Amino acid sequence: MRASYRGHEPCVRALIAAGASVEAKAEDGWTALMLASRQGHELCVRALIAAGARVEATDKNGETALMLASAGGHEPCVGALIAAGASVEAKKKDGLTPRIGCWLPPILSHKLQTLFASFTLAPVSSLYCSSRLIARSSEAKEFT
Repeated sequence: MRASYRGHEPCVRALIAAGASVEAKAEDGWTALMLASRQGHELCVRALIAAGARVEATDKNGETALMLASAGGHEPCVGALIAAGASVEAKKKDGLTPRIGCWLPPILSHKLQTLFASFTLAPVSSLYCSSRLIARSSEAKEFT
């Protein structure tokens, strides 16, 4: 897990090849995929997905790797997770989804929301998020 958190993709691949479980969880329920996603380590995320890591695994709060990548503003990880089948509609215990759970500057969040929209037919009602406001798309356009 530490290799995933630190972004050491060659180590992650070596550990997988040596038989390390990609589904091992820490006490809080985080997996190596969650750690790599939260830190924005795309190559580790892709290696773990290729090795069979479950993209829908949740921690004790119901968070998924996609939620963590989204919260960190890591667009390449978000794209890799969605392409691997991660749900943009999954909800954690507080009801937030990857779409509305991101607390990012407007331009980063707009990129992520656009990415979410490209992988789903559902309308994106929030094109930008911040720690104080989740705006509707009409309000957000002035910030892009």
